[in-house]
Amino acid sequence: MKTPNVPTNLSATFLVLAGLAACEKNPNAELTSSQAELTSEQRKAQQDEAELRQKQANERVESQNASRDDHAELRRKQESDRAETTAEGQLATSEAQRDVTHAREKMAQDRRDFETKSSERLVKIDAKAKEMKTKSAKLAANKKQQFNTNYARYMNDRDTVSAKINGLHMVTDDTWQNTKRDVEGKLDALENDLDKMDKGL
Repeated sequence: MKTPNVPTNLSATFLVLAGLAACEKNPNAELTSSQAELTSEQRKAQQDEAELRQKQANERVESQNASRDDHAELRRKQESDRAETTAEGQLATSEAQRDVTHAREKMAQDRRDFETKSSERLVKIDAKAKEMKTKSAKLAANKKQQFNTNYARYMNDRDTVSAKINGLHMVTDDTWQNTKRDVEGKLDALENDLDKMDKGL
């Protein structure tokens, strides 16, 4: 039985879609991809112009013995080609620049949203911890001592997380995703610690 041929452009389309889906979840990847595309378009525009200059120089050498009218026609054609090549390069570069700007805006929005969400999460965690601390006053001496030990450890971890959240604005775009995961993990750990402590109250 013959295996059906899958068109190569179908698999390429899948890869592009998969890449776009990944970018949607990771603004930093989208920004990096957009910047790479811009650099690629800028290089292509420079290469196209360099190739055109070389081609036109060759045409001028070949037309040295041509008539004045032929020279004028060649000049007009070369000027038109130069204008067209420059316009195409500027259009492609401009579109790539717009993509970079859009990706930067998404990245900035992601950062603002995450900083707000993390701060709000920490406020809720603090409120729960304060409530638990008040409830712990009714514990027996040995349980209260154990609670206070755990609470002191929790407060130490909490201050570390708070410092990380306060320093988010200084994190570079390149390390943003890793820092984001780290802060989310530490906030999860704080919530888990409180849940365990709450069971002892």
